[in-house]
Amino acid sequence: MRMCIPIDEDRGLGARVSGHVGRAPFHCIVDTASGRYEVIESVAHESNGSGGGCHTGERIRSYQVDSLACSQIGRKALATLEAFGIAVLAADGRTVAEVLDAARRGCLRPLVPQVCDGHGEGDSHACHAHGHGQGHSGAFSTTDRGGLQ
Repeated sequence: MRMCIPIDEDRGLGARVSGHVGRAPFHCIVDTASGRYEVIESVAHESNGSGGGCHTGERIRSYQVDSLACSQIGRKALATLEAFGIAVLAADGRTVAEVLDAARRGCLRPLVPQVCDGHGEGDSHACHAHGHGQGHSGAFSTTDRGGLQ
């Protein structure tokens, strides 16, 4: 599977996953089976103060990927990617290597809109390095993914 991961710096598998798809300065395109990757500079994040919405989805589609793994995504970009048949997955990891490992173990799940309000009893954290991030209005976030198997 070809996967796009928005990243903050051009450091290959060691690059940190960016906090927002549309504002990420780079995208890492990874083949999850082979581990081969390429880093693409994203110029769209410089165009204006917004995340890019539909244009973000169109840009990711141009990479010919099957999925996007991210920690946050705006509603417009999410809708565009879903319309293109590109799976949007919760980035399970802080680096590309950690997300790749989670993908190989089958631990990545669809990104769903959630607001972090604590954890229920019996939540499992076996497949992710759990942390609470900063979400923002109009975006879907992985701030709470309790219960992933």
